[in-house]
Amino acid sequence: MGKLVIGIIVIAIILIGFIFFNNEVGLSPNVKCVKNSPSVVFTSASTRTGTPGSIVPYTLTVINNNRGCGVVQFNPFDVNPGVNWVSRFVPLNITNSTSFQLCDGCNRQIIYQLTSPVSAQSGNYPFIVIVAESIQAQGGIAWGSYDIL
Repeated sequence: MGKLVIGIIVIAIILIGFIFFNNEVGLSPNVKCVKNSPSVVFTSASTRTGTPGSIVPYTLTVINNNRGCGVVQFNPFDVNPGVNWVSRFVPLNITNSTSFQLCDGCNRQIIYQLTSPVSAQSGNYPFIVIVAESIQAQGGIAWGSYDIL
């Protein structure tokens, strides 16, 4: 009788460990992919100062907040201050692509460059950086500004 009780306890411990391990680590084939907007935050100051016609770089960190989805492709987009402003994301690899892949919970820095027009007046010019899996997907947003002296 004692061996039977010990055997049942051992099996119960193994089952509890198996259930806990599968649910927490995500090894169960029934784990669903949970999509969340990525976090996008400025690593450099979100407001930078420049002169008319100058290029001002901004560094942002993107964090993939998905769970159980594996590696996904992200694309950066922007809404710059307006006509005659030039914006670009610095290519992240030798293929000249600005898109990048991130695993669940992983992060990466991206560089955004904004060039004001030579004719720009002094003032504060806001812009938006959006990072999403596609143009139609919900994305993470960071607000910044370019101050011209």
